[in-house]
Amino acid sequence: MAYDCSMDAASPLPDAFALPPIGAHFSTSGGLHRALEEAYGYRCGVAQLFTASPRQWSATPLHEESVAPFQQTRSRTGVLPIAHAVYLINLAAEGENGEKSLHAFIAELRRCEALAIPYLVVHPGSAGQTPLPEAIRTVAHRLDDSLKRSENRTTVVLLETTAGMGHCIGAAFEHLAEILSTARLSNRLGICFDTAHTFEAGYDLRTADGYEQTFQSLFRLIPQQKLLAFHLNDSRTSLGSMVDRHAHLGEGQLGLDPIRRLVTDPRFSSIPKCLETENDEKRADDIRRLHQFLNPTADTSP
Repeated sequence: MAYDCSMDAASPLPDAFALPPIGAHFSTSGGLHRALEEAYGYRCGVAQLFTASPRQWSATPLHEESVAPFQQTRSRTGVLPIAHAVYLINLAAEGENGEKSLHAFIAELRRCEALAIPYLVVHPGSAGQTPLPEAIRTVAHRLDDSLKRSENRTTVVLLETTAGMGHCIGAAFEHLAEILSTARLSNRLGICFDTAHTFEAGYDLRTADGYEQTFQSLFRLIPQQKLLAFHLNDSRTSLGSMVDRHAHLGEGQLGLDPIRRLVTDPRFSSIPKCLETENDEKRADDIRRLHQFLNPTADTSP
């Protein structure tokens, strides 16, 4: 049964209602503020969004006509915005692509500063033919450089765990730990844990023991307080496939148990959690499941 999200996003919430720290990646069609409104309509406290086209190097500069509605909507709804960097950025790249990635990431940080967005998620990058230790150092140095040159004082950059596809950095927790230890501005860096990517990279979250062992492995290398966001996705590919393919919740190789376990884990109760499943007719069902995990007795039927 589909989740009822028909209520106008402009309608006030009941005083006793607290928006939970769950959400999804929402569209900004019609304005950046629309992502916050859609999250609010789903009774979600988090909205991930792109601040520019995810498949273009350059972006139209932000104007007050975009910033003011965004800030007003955030104030009215209380929805927490999280930005995701454009897909083209590869902070480990060499040559022209590396320079373009650096400039694009600086622009990302400037847009986040203008919008007062607290978190910016980015894939650490692909090493390509560069030796991994050298590529990791390049990522750390470019993170430092971009934070300094952007003059951003608001945003924490979240390095996302990856599946490892195409020599991607971040498939092993050691990669992320090395970036954090190498960067001079590591106080401005954190981690975004993607359930599908981590499973595809070989960390078996499916059982209670495997789930706990995965987080023990992470926290042996990286302080728990650095874990600042989650992406909640099922995986169309198998454990250790190193192939990044998201699936709707319960329709992949990962299954519902790890998602339920994570959403209800008291260690992570206040950490924002976003779906990145396809924005189709099943998206509402994914959001309904998250609400039911948090409150199993709630009636989410139309």
